[in-house]
Amino acid sequence: MLLQNQEGDIHLLPALPSVWPTGQISGLRARGGFIVGITWERGALTRAVVHATRSGVARVRYGGRLREYRMRAGEEVGFRP
Repeated sequence: MLLQNQEGDIHLLPALPSVWPTGQISGLRARGGFIVGITWERGALTRAVVHATRSGVARVRYGGRLREYRMRAGEEVGFRP
């Protein structure tokens, strides 16, 4: 599993299959009006981009960390773990 929405949070790479150690994907839809793209290498996240289709708060979880972004429609944030 590459992305999961649970209790308002967007979880990145919660259950990455071992047969996909490296890859990237874009266009994943998350609840709350967000579109997510992720890149990973050797089973670990290297970059993520969150695009807001409407204003709201994106709560993104990866590796036990939570990041919260207040976003306006059309805004995009990129981050590295």
